[in-house]
Amino acid sequence: MWRFIFSIIIILFIDSQLKGQASTGLYLGSNAGINGVLVNPASARSYPMLWDVNVGSFSIFGHTDYVFVKETNLFHFVNNINNLSRFPLDPEVTPTASDRLYYDFPMRAFTTKGSANLEINGPGVLYNFENLSVGLFSRLRAIGGSHSIPSSLSYFGVQSSFVNIETISGKASASGLYWSEYGISLSTDQLIPIEELSIGINIKYNRAHQGASLKSFDEFCYNRLSSDSLIVFQPQFEFGITSITADDPSPSLAANASGIGVDIGVSKTWSLGIINFSILDIGSVKVKNAEVYTLQSSQDLSIDTDAIQNAGSIRNQITQIDQQISSQLDRIQTIQSGSQFSIGLPTRVHLDLTYDFKKNRSVLLSIDQRVPLFSNSLEAENVVTIAPIYESKWWMLTTPISIYEYSKIRVGLAARLGLLTIGTDHLASLIGKSDFRGSSLYAGVRVFPFWKANRRNQNVNCPLPE
Repeated sequence: MWRFIFSIIIILFIDSQLKGQASTGLYLGSNAGINGVLVNPASARSYPMLWDVNVGSFSIFGHTDYVFVKETNLFHFVNNINNLSRFPLDPEVTPTASDRLYYDFPMRAFTTKGSANLEINGPGVLYNFENLSVGLFSRLRAIGGSHSIPSSLSYFGVQSSFVNIETISGKASASGLYWSEYGISLSTDQLIPIEELSIGINIKYNRAHQGASLKSFDEFCYNRLSSDSLIVFQPQFEFGITSITADDPSPSLAANASGIGVDIGVSKTWSLGIINFSILDIGSVKVKNAEVYTLQSSQDLSIDTDAIQNAGSIRNQITQIDQQISSQLDRIQTIQSGSQFSIGLPTRVHLDLTYDFKKNRSVLLSIDQRVPLFSNSLEAENVVTIAPIYESKWWMLTTPISIYEYSKIRVGLAARLGLLTIGTDHLASLIGKSDFRGSSLYAGVRVFPFWKANRRNQNVNCPLPE
């Protein structure tokens, strides 16, 4: 059953073959402009130019340790995804075709994770007035997955569990949302009487297009009856999905909900650099035109997982589950308890420190920590990044070193030449071939003053001639 729900999240947010997160070279640094306010709205006051325009940019990120694809990289994976199949279980079979992709599951997992993040930033503009910075931005976002799949629900956790032996699983949850965002950013250094300290806020109007959510109300127990069936003891689950997604999982811009999101931040410029602190994505979205199914029973439920997987479309899989439930639990169909559900935005705390140790040379330390505010929330990634940066107005080069979820070290590469920025926080996933569990890629085009237009020149007190 978990694999069925997990497949919905994968279909929603990875079927597009786009899998974004820290995107160091795009969002961080003193020259990030309008893109920088998406990470800290107060950072606009330290942007040295008078104005900045984002023509367009994107960032994609994905990672899972639930499953992996053998011997590939991002570009090879995208080009051959239609040739993806399960790795042969027969040890005497050796796959050799260069255009074939084989997926497999890790043998051991204490907890498993799977997440995908896509951001497409549309036109945006930032203008620095004397005491106020104003920005407008728009973007399309998709986030889905889970960071807390119990090991007992990993593939081999289920397959290796003993037949007719009760297995206890921890609480499980997963969620995904695909939405557009339109915002205004305001920041000033006049509200707080501390020199070079700025405060800012982003106010965002969110329009949800598609979403899905699954949660267990408590820990649950199951018993594997065979390789393709199991029994769940006294199931306690809730599952919600937009109707348009259940019938057709391909991306749609139909509006199914709205909500308000807020970012707040402070920024302090000091003699050796800049310190930024922000809380991002405060708020939630109520998804409408949806189907919410609640299953709370004191009876045990036997599940034919093979029949569900072979049902085809998501709608057919839901129907198959409904039929299995209604045939067992006093012939009562799955309770459709509502037509809307709420998902919290991927709230996170962000901190970054830039130390300028020489002209055009600096070191950036960045920390992102998710802080879900609701029981059902999208989950941001936990990332620590340290990045040496060589930067001027017209160029930038950085090699960020990230620690994803405080356990996986990755090395990236990003560059900006004139108006174009391109980079990755996971270089190894783009080159060579290895077990592929996800990738990172971002790029953007911005326009800023072609002439010298420093902003901070209004507060200089020039002495009058005697």
